[in-house]
Parts: sequence; structure tokens; C-alpha cells
Amino acid sequence: MKRLFARFPLPPSPFPLLFIVCFPIFLILATANGAGYRFGVSDQAGYVPAVMLAENPAAFPHDASLIRTHAQFFVIDELLGGIGRATGVSLESRFFAA
Repeated sequence: MKRLFARFPLPPSPFPLLFIVCFPIFLILATANGAGYRFGVSDQAGYVPAVMLAENPAAFPHDASLIRTHAQFFVIDELLGGIGRATGVSLESRFFAA
């Protein structure tokens, strides 16, 4: 059996070299791409005004139509706004609990 493998050696695998070349390129691209999104910050920039508007309809007199357009498909903003109206719990506590 040993002699059979000696007659037909396997070619060297290109994977280690490919990994060494491609992984740093992947890391650079992933780092450059990840700078535009910070977990939770971009999300809250849209949700906080929607919850505040659901809690107090007079909160944004000039921007209410724009905020309602962005938040029309989400139920959580109306739910969190209702909880805030009913209990008076802070906005931060409601987002932490959600």
C-alpha cells in the first residue's frame, strides 16, 4: 500500500498560500465596510424619534409627517410610546427592556 502512494503523490495544496494572501485583503475590506454601521446607534437614530412621536404627537411639529412615513411599518414604536404614556417610564428604560 505504501508503494502505491509513493507512485501517485498528491500535489501540494494551494489553500495555505491562498489563505495567507486573501485573509489580509478580507480584513481590510471588512474593516472599511464596518465603519459605516455601529450596532444600535444607527437603529436608534430612527426609532427614538418614532417612539417620542408616538408618545407625544406634538413632539415634532415640523417633522412628524417624515417620521410617520419611516415608522409606518413598525409596531414597536407605537407600543413603546403607549407604555411611556401610561407609565411614565424613561425612554432609555423602554429601549433597554425591549
